[in-house]
Amino acid sequence: MSDELRQLGHRSDTGIRWPELEAEGWIRRNVTDPVRAPELESLYESLGFEVKLQTTTPEQFPGNCDGCATSCATKIFVYTRKKNSGVNDE
Repeated sequence: MSDELRQLGHRSDTGIRWPELEAEGWIRRNVTDPVRAPELESLYESLGFEVKLQTTTPEQFPGNCDGCATSCATKIFVYTRKKNSGVNDE
């Protein structure tokens, strides 16, 4: 996690890829700038969702998306799931 994200107080799990998160009931909602992530986190929490923020890595993009991987290197994936989904987070 970057120093900027640490300063913003983000919870990030860079070692978990989205298929594993989907299996745990998480839905990838969008990709955003680190500066906007707290706003989206607050919004989704106010709507009753659990929120997980994850920094992007080049490995999360298909092989033919090198341009996307480069341009999204500083972005944050926003995942949500309903609270009390019955799926253990650990």
